[in-house]
Amino acid sequence: MNYVTQSIWDRINAGELDLLEDILMRVKEEAKEEALLLLPEVVGNLMVQHSVLRRTTEEFYKANPSFEKNRLLVAKILEKLDAENPGVDYSKLLEKATPLIREKMALAAGCEFDAPSVKPTPPAYMGELLEEER
Repeated sequence: MNYVTQSIWDRINAGELDLLEDILMRVKEEAKEEALLLLPEVVGNLMVQHSVLRRTTEEFYKANPSFEKNRLLVAKILEKLDAENPGVDYSKLLEKATPLIREKMALAAGCEFDAPSVKPTPPAYMGELLEEER
């Protein structure tokens, strides 16, 4: 598409900058229209991709029911692996993550993550500060 002819260029060089503004607005509007026409296709592709991702994740948790209680741990491991392996297919990432998740779960199994039942005693200097506030 030819937006600027020689005669229009000569007029712009002569100082008719309104012509340049008109050309730029036309280019902008056409670019915006092209982008908007692509939007349904992009959104459709994202919806399909999200659906596949969700189905794959559900199948992963059905195949590994012990992971269900540790979704945060699973998410962190997958996030780390995804960052280390950009562009890897999600199902292959899940395969790679499974033994690592099992290993981390085994390490965490002996740990207690509940809040302590007793409030910790504040350090001695905190007692002085707390008395001054009263």
